[in-house]
Amino acid sequence: MLKEHDIKIDRLLMNNACIMLFNEFFSKKEVKLKKETYKNIMFIQHKNLDCYSVFKLVKHAFGRSNCINMHEELFKDCKSPIVAVNDLIDKYVNKTCMNISAEFKLAGKELVQYINERISSL
Repeated sequence: MLKEHDIKIDRLLMNNACIMLFNEFFSKKEVKLKKETYKNIMFIQHKNLDCYSVFKLVKHAFGRSNCINMHEELFKDCKSPIVAVNDLIDKYVNKTCMNISAEFKLAGKELVQYINERISSL
């Protein structure tokens, strides 16, 4: 979502642009950010999980020290014109119910299996 409500933008077009950008990064073996080239970055997604849930599951499965939020690490000094809808939803979600959900656990297993397969193929 845009932080300012007086800016008019085609949300569908913006969403499609973000999806295209993610898909471009998803297929790359390395990423250049702020004049640095990173070869140990893996872009992942799951059809039933938002980015917050994916990040939490990855940190749980592979350890906090092995996962970073690159946006927080590299762009914390930049003001963003957008707010993640997932951050807003997160305020109102009962995480305990979600964490014990069979569907959530299955999605977590699929995610970890996918990551392990990607790591093994390197």
